[in-house]
Formats: sequence, structure tokens, C-alpha cells
Amino acid sequence: MQLAFGPLEAQSVLIGCDESNQQSASVARRLGLHLAWLVFSAHQDAETWWVRYR
Repeated sequence: MQLAFGPLEAQSVLIGCDESNQQSASVARRLGLHLAWLVFSAHQDAETWWVRYR
């Protein structure tokens, strides 16, 4: 987050992880990201997207 919002001057950070991967979701929450939306791929696998805005 420091790199993204610091030297890279990002306006937001967006990550995606498998909905069932609770460890990845936990990391996202610890980084201050919030659940933004669910996306279903062509294979009907759920994908969770997390976003944090500056």
C-alpha cells in the first residue's frame, strides 16, 4: 500500500481472489481493502474483488 499510494501515486488499489480463499480475503481486509463485487468467469467460478481508494 505504501508503494502504491506513495511513489507510484495510485488513486486506488484493486485485487481479486477466489471467493473460497479465506486467507486471501483476510490479507485483503488487513490491508484495509473492502469487498467491492463478485465476478463470475466463463467457468462459473466465483471471484471476489476487493478495492481500496486513497
